[in-house]
Amino acid sequence: MTRTENRLERLRGALRYMDQHGASRRLDVWEHVRALVPLEGEERELNGSGDTQGQSDFLWGTTALVHAGFMEKPRPGEWVVTDEGRAIARPELSLEAFGAALNERERAFQQAQREDLALRLRTEIVPPDWRADVIRTKERLFVERGLRALDSVFAPGRSGLLSSQLTREFRPRVRPPSNLPPLRVRR
Repeated sequence: MTRTENRLERLRGALRYMDQHGASRRLDVWEHVRALVPLEGEERELNGSGDTQGQSDFLWGTTALVHAGFMEKPRPGEWVVTDEGRAIARPELSLEAFGAALNERERAFQQAQREDLALRLRTEIVPPDWRADVIRTKERLFVERGLRALDSVFAPGRSGLLSSQLTREFRPRVRPPSNLPPLRVRR
């Protein structure tokens, strides 16, 4: 089989595995599909991250499965098949038909992303890359949860972690370095 066929067979095998086992750990799925379709030839070569090319192909492919709506990744390392994923992974569907459906859905997702970005560029300041978007998202979380709701950003439901009592307790212990000039407030 070709590298592309192996990748598709592993992706389809992952959907079937999750269908049988429910919510699954990423590593369990990878071990299953690697046993189902062993790595061949250039798939065994290591990439810059030290992973095999076959594993890298598979993991990038699972992103396409999410974009296509065939699976979800609700929490880090946890994967769940969707109803559409169950339907597309059925045995009577050829590997070519599975690959075509996945590619079509991925292209539609990418097109929708481009259209969304074009619309956003006309109406707002868009972060230059995904890292800036993550920072912006975390900033909103801090403002909404930490400052407005006075809840813990890191442990939701544990409000009052930065209470006035705690602040009074920390204030005498936190001293600026002695080599800094005193802070002057202008009025």
